[in-house]
Amino acid sequence: MDKVEKLCHDALKRGAQAVIGGHRVDDRPGYYFPPTILTKVSPDMPIECQEAFGPVVTISSFDKPEEALALANGTDYGLTAGVYTKHLSLAHWTADRLLAGTVYVNNWFAGGNETPFGGFKKSGLGRIKSLEALSHFYQIRNVAIKL
Repeated sequence: MDKVEKLCHDALKRGAQAVIGGHRVDDRPGYYFPPTILTKVSPDMPIECQEAFGPVVTISSFDKPEEALALANGTDYGLTAGVYTKHLSLAHWTADRLLAGTVYVNNWFAGGNETPFGGFKKSGLGRIKSLEALSHFYQIRNVAIKL
């Protein structure tokens, strides 16, 4: 919670605006950070390029899909990404270029235990869930014999 609070505080100090939330709530027992939406966030802000792992979403604007792709891929992390569009060809184009372990199109956190989950770059360690996760426990070998 301290990390999430620090990232939000830094962003607000640098000019980001909180549509909702942005600060710790002290009148509740335990650790509670409210759902937060930040706008006017720039790529140089740590909240935009680090994994907060808290109830925080940042909203950035762009004019062309290439700009959105540069924003999304311009970080050392790539656990998940989301694309919302009415155009299937644009969804495929973007999903193919996003450097993320999971790309959701017009939904969020779809998939069950049968779908692999894990990130790219500094996000995660391999894949969990699905048959892909079993690859951590065995070594595949091909033995070719001509008789």
